[in-house]
Amino acid sequence: GPKELDMAHFTKQKPYFKPEGGTITVANSSTMNDGAAVVVLASEVRAKELGLPVLAELRAYGNIGVPKELMGEGAFKILPKLMDRAGMKLADVDYFEMNEAFAAVVGAGMKEFPELNVERLNQWGSGVSLGHPLGCTGVRQVVDMVYQLRKRGKSVGV
Repeated sequence: GPKELDMAHFTKQKPYFKPEGGTITVANSSTMNDGAAVVVLASEVRAKELGLPVLAELRAYGNIGVPKELMGEGAFKILPKLMDRAGMKLADVDYFEMNEAFAAVVGAGMKEFPELNVERLNQWGSGVSLGHPLGCTGVRQVVDMVYQLRKRGKSVGV
C-alpha cells in the first residue's frame, strides 16, 4: 500500500536543478515507472463498420519546443496554439489532463492560465502521484481524460 508521509523527509531533500534557491526536489518530482498501454485509433467510419464504440474524437493537436530552462512547461505553452487550431478558447474546455513531471510546473501553468483550476485538472493525479512510465504516460492521460469527461457528462478535453 501507500507509504506514510513523513514531512521531515520532504524538507531534507536538496534542490535538483538549481542547488541555490531551487524548489524542485526528488520529493516533488515524478518517478520513473514500468507501464504499458495500448490505444486503437480509427476513423469514425471504420469504427462503425467494426461495431466499435467511439470514445473520443481528436479535433486538433500540436507540438512546441521550449528552452531547456523551461523544460516541462511545453504542455502549457502549446495551449494558445492548440486552442487556435481547434477554433476554441480555454474556457470552452471541460477538463484538462496535463503531464505533471514536477509539481511546480503544474502550479506555474495554473498561474499562467487560470482556466486550469483544480476542479478541471488531473483529478486522478498525474506524474508525481502516479509515476511516469515512459511510453505509456500519454495514453494513460488520454484515457483518464476520456473517462473524466464521461463521468462529468462533458465532452471537450485537452
